[in-house]
Amino acid sequence: MVRGRKRKTRRPYVTLEAAADLLGIKLKTAQNAIANGKFRLPTYKLGKRRVVDRMVISRFFALKRAEGLSVIEKYVRHR
Repeated sequence: MVRGRKRKTRRPYVTLEAAADLLGIKLKTAQNAIANGKFRLPTYKLGKRRVVDRMVISRFFALKRAEGLSVIEKYVRHR
């Protein structure tokens, strides 16, 4: 480690605000969805901060990508 500089490590989670941004919704909408048990991803409390696991977000988008590709493939086959 270089003296005077901390090594930055990537945290295994993102804040709820960052997750909401990735999902294209406002933070307040995400908070309301959590309160109503309707948020699409599991969240965790770390101290006062609510977070979402990076791997969960990654998997969520991978599944959505596969779903979208499937729709495109069906469309192309039926032309």
